[in-house]
Amino acid sequence: LKNAGHHDNDTRYMATHDLITELEKVDVLDQSLQIRIRQAIIQQLDDKNTDVQTVAVRCLSTLVRKFDSAQVADIVDKLGSLVADAKQEANRDVYGIGLRTCIVALKPEDGRRL
Repeated sequence: LKNAGHHDNDTRYMATHDLITELEKVDVLDQSLQIRIRQAIIQQLDDKNTDVQTVAVRCLSTLVRKFDSAQVADIVDKLGSLVADAKQEANRDVYGIGLRTCIVALKPEDGRRL
């Protein structure tokens, strides 16, 4: 998780890729860890490297499946706000794809709550 903000593009990409792999292995994550992961992945959606953005979007589907519903709601709210923000035009496509990725990955019970 600490390498998600590293100065090297390849290190950030691999850190996120490894995070996806590790998240697939666990069933329950601590709330504080969920918050830190959520913040790191949302930040990577703004990365200047498109490969890092792409792996961050891919990570969103794993987060939606592994995180509790409150964290998922925060992710969806943040992405929805970013898509609607006129100042975020440069990355609007990334946010939109991320939002779609989250919606597709939602568990039925979470989808009804959102």
